[in-house]
Amino acid sequence: MAKKQQKQDQSEFDFPTRRFACPPDLFGEGKHVLRKRFMKVRVVRAIKSATDEKQVFDILAQYIVAWNLDDVETGDPLPQPYQNPEVFDDLDILEQFPWILDTLFLNPPNFKKGR
Repeated sequence: MAKKQQKQDQSEFDFPTRRFACPPDLFGEGKHVLRKRFMKVRVVRAIKSATDEKQVFDILAQYIVAWNLDDVETGDPLPQPYQNPEVFDDLDILEQFPWILDTLFLNPPNFKKGR
């Protein structure tokens, strides 16, 4: 019971998470993305085989749980992404979205690049 309480004190979520610092030149200083720590291989395959962006956004909204990102046009904070797939439409498609997809899903830091 004490371990469960300690886990809840460390995160507002009931599952382990991992925080990723975003590159300042793409997102601005001090920006980060928080995603679920564990993800099955089948999820990566589902992203790679998705036929449209809605399928990808639906998956991302289950795994990216929080961030402190801003809208690239207005500078306003973006809504939180967890279970909110529509928010991914507001990311920059040329630099931000590819970084999130590549770094967090297709080539996580514990995988070799190009795998």
